[in-house]
Amino acid sequence: MNLSKIFIILFIFTSYTINAQEESFVMTQIGSNNLLNTPWDLHYGPDSYLWVTERENGVVVRVNPETAVRDELINITEVSSTASQDGLLGMALHNGLLTGNPYVYLSYTYLVSGQRVQKIVRYTYQVNGDDGTLSM
Repeated sequence: MNLSKIFIILFIFTSYTINAQEESFVMTQIGSNNLLNTPWDLHYGPDSYLWVTERENGVVVRVNPETAVRDELINITEVSSTASQDGLLGMALHNGLLTGNPYVYLSYTYLVSGQRVQKIVRYTYQVNGDDGTLSM
């Protein structure tokens, strides 16, 4: 392909503009500024709650997005958070969380002989009214 054809193709691509759809969003704060402590992973769960990991203190919470009521599900005491990229990091909710497979998978850092290592653990979710828990 010669240089003039390349120039014409580049000119066509760079002169073509794409107009984004004009969408408007409304931002609404849920709860007070200190509702969460170092939130890291956020999911909108099948129960219509926000599921959030708190990286530094090893806590998983459910937050009612309408009332901002916080339900602490578990505090994993072996979580180690000594740097900016460790602690309670990832969370996955099983597709069948509310229909027979009540599993939540968490990834977190912990110490073995002073060394930071990661592990993934499956927890079982139980709820009684608005009070939920995670257990191994």
